[in-house]
Amino acid sequence: MYKRILNIGLGLLFGAATLVSCTDDDIDYASNINSRPTLTVGASSYTVNEGGTTPITFTLSQATAKPIKIKFEVLDDATGQPVDATTAPYYDAFTFGSEVGLSDGFGANGYVVDIPAGVTTFTTDFAAIFTDEIEGDRVVKFRYYIEDNLGAIIEGGMGMLDVTIVNAGASTVEFTFDWDKSFDFFGTPYTLYEISYDVDFYIVTEAGDLVDNTDAATGSAPEMMSLDITALPVGNYSIVANLYDNAGLAGNGLDPFDIPVTVSYQRTGSATLDAGGSFVQESNFMNSEDPSDPDFENPYFVGQFELSDAANGQRIITFKNDAGGVIASGKVKAALKAIAGKKAPKAKLQIPN
Repeated sequence: MYKRILNIGLGLLFGAATLVSCTDDDIDYASNINSRPTLTVGASSYTVNEGGTTPITFTLSQATAKPIKIKFEVLDDATGQPVDATTAPYYDAFTFGSEVGLSDGFGANGYVVDIPAGVTTFTTDFAAIFTDEIEGDRVVKFRYYIEDNLGAIIEGGMGMLDVTIVNAGASTVEFTFDWDKSFDFFGTPYTLYEISYDVDFYIVTEAGDLVDNTDAATGSAPEMMSLDITALPVGNYSIVANLYDNAGLAGNGLDPFDIPVTVSYQRTGSATLDAGGSFVQESNFMNSEDPSDPDFENPYFVGQFELSDAANGQRIITFKNDAGGVIASGKVKAALKAIAGKKAPKAKLQIPN
């Protein structure tokens, strides 16, 4: 009788302890294998620009008491079988979760996303790495499953997901501004670069404002500029030149000659501009008789380009040559005068008088 009472008392004691542990936690965890939560992914396909990211969200029908590992394997287009994602064409194409392989105990090479315990939604980023190659758009196909399916299930045991990586050009465009020209000074040949004929270049908005930090004004010949076109608003922009120092060329009895500027440009990774291109200023040239203009009173219009955004968010640059255009009246000159005197005078090789 005594033993029976003791057993009943112990049973009541442990039952009470179990009830207390349940009420200590407000999260409704999956409690056994028959009530495992179902895991779903936000979409079956995603699109991301090269160099960009896209969020991928996982949802559980019920929180779990332990973390869950989801294994993603890249599939071959032709065979539908897993491939080594650390080799071409996937190598350095993207980052996603944690890279794993056979040595990690995960079988085929792939990626693991860890979902922590106690959550019903979890988001991670798929990041497409920018390359300067022109690959065209690429589709990466994944199959995914739960590595330890005791914690949760996927309907059908496995899911499929594909990500389209859209080829993109670099955010910067590389400019080269060239104005060199050969001439003869009473039987002696010279070039404009040789005598340090100094020309600087700037970017100006359609409203006539000088764009900050876009000057190519180093005294080098030719001048170069790296322009981050994603940092500028969409719109039309002008390229203008300033004859900072004519190296004494004017007034030396030479037959006057025009000095057109050649603008070369390249955008790596762009399907159309990766190989580069160029255009030659069509009018508003500098002339050998033009005076030096260190205060930037009379800039020369060289050419223009337009920045716009494609439907997928990529920035597009369209170059336009001079075609007889002129700088807007007065407003541009007033804006450009604000930089007067910013460059210190340099020693020059002068043409002898």
